[in-house]
Amino acid sequence: MKCRILVCILLSALLLGGACLPALADGDPYAAYPFPVNQSLQGKTVILDPGHCQGSGGAYADYVEHVHVLRIAELLKTDLENCGATVVMTRTDATKQHNLMRMCLSNSVALGMVRGVKEAAGAADDVAEIDRLLALMASIRQDESLVPTYFNSPYDYSHTRVIHPDLKKIFEYESDPVVAENLLFVSLHTNAPGSSDTSISGCITYCLNNSWSDSRNYYTAYSHVERSKRFARLMGEQVAAAADYRNRGVSVNDFFMLREHNIPAALVEAGYHTNATDRAKLMDEVYKKRIANGVAYAIVEYFTGSSAPSGGETLPEETQDDRVTSSVYRVSSQGVSGVPLGTDAAALLGNLSSQDYELRLTDAAGQPKAQGGVVTGDVLCAYAQEELKGQFPIVLYGDINGDGQIALLDLLMLQKHLLGTAALNGAYLRAADVNHDSRAALLDLLVIQKYLLGTGTITQ
Repeated sequence: MKCRILVCILLSALLLGGACLPALADGDPYAAYPFPVNQSLQGKTVILDPGHCQGSGGAYADYVEHVHVLRIAELLKTDLENCGATVVMTRTDATKQHNLMRMCLSNSVALGMVRGVKEAAGAADDVAEIDRLLALMASIRQDESLVPTYFNSPYDYSHTRVIHPDLKKIFEYESDPVVAENLLFVSLHTNAPGSSDTSISGCITYCLNNSWSDSRNYYTAYSHVERSKRFARLMGEQVAAAADYRNRGVSVNDFFMLREHNIPAALVEAGYHTNATDRAKLMDEVYKKRIANGVAYAIVEYFTGSSAPSGGETLPEETQDDRVTSSVYRVSSQGVSGVPLGTDAAALLGNLSSQDYELRLTDAAGQPKAQGGVVTGDVLCAYAQEELKGQFPIVLYGDINGDGQIALLDLLMLQKHLLGTAALNGAYLRAADVNHDSRAALLDLLVIQKYLLGTGTITQ
């Protein structure tokens, strides 16, 4: 047991380099393992919009934006499909196309969702109207000369243009709850400052609201602004953590990819390609994977909220057990929890009491443990006249492998459990419930990931 713990600790130190994740390492969780296969995004559709096309700007030194953001999008697509999502890419190669063609595609996806709802409800008039609007979007994709008629293109810098009635009708259909709950638009870009200052770095996210002054005459009834704002915040946090960037926060803008549809949406500028440090990361395959996984984590968190996603496992219910009491820890039928990391065995026993039983602590192998650090898998034993009357496993949330720490190996063990390649049980499974919702699921993986990156906490 001691040998196994020592190996775990040494490997954890090697992979984590101490308390934080390394910038580049074979054991980096953003690079070393695939995004967990599960069904947390089943039924969800994500539109991925890799910024720009060939000849559309975004170049600096030896960096070409459209090449590198497409690669990030490809990695992200795999992550999302591994979670059960349907992914629609607005472009899959460098071929130049009018930007608003992407909006025709996005609106078509949303309209198709709404059409299914209306058809199921027997709303024949709505179905016919949606079919007309779908045909309109298809016509524009066939003839880009129609773009200026139906979209704010070329962009009206006088801010006097009013939305076309047909596009407004599309937006009204896209206010349907099926769009709010099941569709998300994500635009991937990298940044450059409006000056020659190459010291500016970090990631920033954008969304659109109904009080943005430049949209005052165009359209101010977007239906999903709060959802968009929430996702923009989540994406900024995750990408900044993934790439070890400065998080420059969320800003409002009416970029065309946020303005010309009514879908929950956000744009990320995943680093400044004019900054040498950011640019090196953006051109590195490991960091591309980190950024893609960061966006994927944000998307899962956005869709699943505080409830556990499917693919998780409901834990046995905890019931009160009065045989052992404590003013410090929680004692239940499922064990002893609320024990801080680093607690000594003697201290643990000193904070537990029983009227009828003698309390002793053993390790997972059943060997007496009167001193040393307490770990998940240790067992509090209740004896009466040397007869074992009850056992209470010790649970340290996040210490899934039973070495008394929360480290990369714990993350990997939960991942393997979710992938179905290795099973957790007993106290180790309960230790995986780091968000305390009585399930071991993908959200717990996200909590541990944030803890390792130094952006979150785990409560005992």
